[in-house]
Amino acid sequence: MPQSCNMDEIYELRDRTGAPLPAAMRAYKRAEGDVLIAEGILKYDGCAINVKQGTYDEWVMRNAQGYKDSVLKDQANRIPHHVQSLQNQ
Repeated sequence: MPQSCNMDEIYELRDRTGAPLPAAMRAYKRAEGDVLIAEGILKYDGCAINVKQGTYDEWVMRNAQGYKDSVLKDQANRIPHHVQSLQNQ
């Protein structure tokens, strides 16, 4: 767990998700400072589901990691704006 919270990242997390500040802080600490994992935790935590494999916490962390992977994949596949404008010419 990080020694100190980066409040700027927590405020950004709160702004991006609309989560209350205490929930954003808990998710940030639970994700050990990884903002994308924390965003995934906020997205999946609290879902009422029947977890068939492992515990609920393991399910939330697996889905949070999947969320992070999909965001990073989307970012890697995006064509930069300046390259897109060159392709349209």
